[in-house]
Amino acid sequence: MIHLPNLRKVAVAIAFSTASIVVGPIEAWATPRIDLLDAGVMEKVSSNPRVLETVVPAFIRIETDEPIRINITSPFLSNGPDADPSGTDRHLVIRQRGRSLRQAGNRFFDIPAGTTDLEVSMEIERPQDFLPGRYVYQFDLVVSD
Repeated sequence: MIHLPNLRKVAVAIAFSTASIVVGPIEAWATPRIDLLDAGVMEKVSSNPRVLETVVPAFIRIETDEPIRINITSPFLSNGPDADPSGTDRHLVIRQRGRSLRQAGNRFFDIPAGTTDLEVSMEIERPQDFLPGRYVYQFDLVVSD
C-alpha cells in the first residue's frame, strides 16, 4: 500500500510481469493515495512469439480529497534479456468500470474526488521473437497540477 500524504507530484511506476512496484521521485502537495491492488501479468502469445499481452490486468486504486489530473506514460522495458528493438509497438489500455479511458494520443485523465479504481492492460509487439526469459514492462503514473 502506498500512502502519499501532502504531495504535489507523485511518480508511480507499475511493473508488469511478476508482481513488483517501483515508487519514486516524490515532491510535495495534495493528498492522493495510490494503491496497487493487484500487479499485472503478461505472457507470450502462443500463436505469435513476437507478442506479449496481459493475462491478468493490474488494478490501481486512487483516493483523493480533491479532483486531480494524472498522466500515464507509454509502457517501457525496465528489465529483460534483451532490449526492445526499433519498431516495437507498445500499447496500454486503461479502463474505469469497464470503460476505456485511453483515446488516441490521450495520456492525461481527470480523476474526481473520492475513490477511483483503474484496470491496466498492456500489449507489446516486437518485429522479432522475444528471447526466452523474464521481461518487466512498466509505465509511470504521474499526478500533476
